[in-house]
Amino acid sequence: ESPFRWHGRAVAQCLRFLAAEMQYSGKEVQSLRHLFRGGTPWQTSPPMTTELLRDFFLASYVVRRRPQPAMWMDQPVARLFASEEDHRRMQQDAVLREAYTRLAEAGLQPSDVFRLLDVDGDGQLQPQDFGTRGSDLGLPPELVVRLFQAVDEGGH
Repeated sequence: ESPFRWHGRAVAQCLRFLAAEMQYSGKEVQSLRHLFRGGTPWQTSPPMTTELLRDFFLASYVVRRRPQPAMWMDQPVARLFASEEDHRRMQQDAVLREAYTRLAEAGLQPSDVFRLLDVDGDGQLQPQDFGTRGSDLGLPPELVVRLFQAVDEGGH
């Protein structure tokens, strides 16, 4: 595999955006968001604001010849136009939904999970609590880390 294969994927995603495509996977949205926010080493211009990005997309959408769904706001492409704060909140919600679904499938309630993780019984979850008991939840380690980051209000 070519070390520059990601260039081809990035160009393809940008062309899809230019063509006002609306269906993107979560990874593709992340990649486009990174590219449009100045995520390339050769980019010297300031990153595009969400408003400019949305306006450009809508202009491309209007001149499309192929019909598209009228409600673009409900499509995956709309995630590109969220503010940084809204984007962080959407990511946090997605992690919490994924963890909740997996834990519910394992028959665990949130209160049970909290008690399992709160090793020292102080009513607060610390990073070491997740490290010590996180694997007991049956969640992949990567999801345990993302879960802690999602619920960590103290910046630990």
